[in-house]
Amino acid sequence: MYKGHALVVHKAGPWRESIQLHNDYAIPVTPGLGQVLVRVTAAGLAFPDLLTAEDRHVHPLGKLPRIMGREISGVVIRLGLGVTKLKLGDWVFGSSVSGAWASFAIVSENDCQKFTPTRQFTPIIAAGFSLNYGTSFHALVHQAGLRESETVLILGAAGGIGLAAIDIAKALGATVIACASSAEKLKVCKDAGADFCVDYTDADEMRKQVERITGGEAARAPADKGGVDVVFDAVGGEWSERALRLLRFAGRFLVLGFASGSNAPKSAIPRVPLNLVLLNERKVVGVLYGTWRKLHPRADAQAMDTMIAMMERGALKPLVRAYPVAQYKDAMEDLMARRSVGKIVFDFDALRARF
Repeated sequence: MYKGHALVVHKAGPWRESIQLHNDYAIPVTPGLGQVLVRVTAAGLAFPDLLTAEDRHVHPLGKLPRIMGREISGVVIRLGLGVTKLKLGDWVFGSSVSGAWASFAIVSENDCQKFTPTRQFTPIIAAGFSLNYGTSFHALVHQAGLRESETVLILGAAGGIGLAAIDIAKALGATVIACASSAEKLKVCKDAGADFCVDYTDADEMRKQVERITGGEAARAPADKGGVDVVFDAVGGEWSERALRLLRFAGRFLVLGFASGSNAPKSAIPRVPLNLVLLNERKVVGVLYGTWRKLHPRADAQAMDTMIAMMERGALKPLVRAYPVAQYKDAMEDLMARRSVGKIVFDFDALRARF
């Protein structure tokens, strides 16, 4: 056992009550077959993490107490049996099997990526890269087959996954219409490369603005103008049906989540008339990246390699906000209130400097 800092769930329930920071917590750190122990520099925070802590996620909370979180970056300090691709001192990022929100985490060799920290790809950026960029790449490339010159509408574009989607879509040569809920967030989307930015506070007004941008109502034949080719929806609620109506002939609607429900995500699950799918042969496609990557590890590794190469040539520029993990409640409040812009990560180096 190593002792260190950890965010721990002791009971299921509202995250403000169930998650606690311990500064001298006994962390299980014996890597198994094909696993490594990582000294964590930074760890990512995502909406599903808090749903899991409250036992409201599709995956159960499981045995308690439990260290939460999935995404980490850090340095390999111990090797388990059978490890062949990593060595002591390697920098890695990926998905933890023991809980990411701790000073030390166990990671499967097959679930992490080796990298060299640079100014363009720091450990802070790396900690929030795999989930947001992996999800958005899987959605746009594998599930939607987004092509150059197509138009994609991104709902909730100022969030971590939304900004990753802008970044990837632009790198692929698509036109991006970014939807966000404030002037500040719209500016962030514009700075991130979006071609058009739409305030979607009013769902009906959003639809009208997108129709003006694309040249009219959704196209009913491939050669017609109007509408968008792909909708990237991590928001749900009243926005989903309006966005579905904006799809062109053979357009693809990506379902990533229901963030507009905030603390009650089920309230944001839309009931969409299926005649809207039948008309114009629209396709509704689910995106469940965590499950997909477990089923297709080689394809996921190839996607990560592709994105790292895009990063190295400057085609991808992630936006990340780091909080010292001692300020975890502020970070979680900002995430759940949708005040956050970009990806949120916990900075464990900042915490070590404090205690």
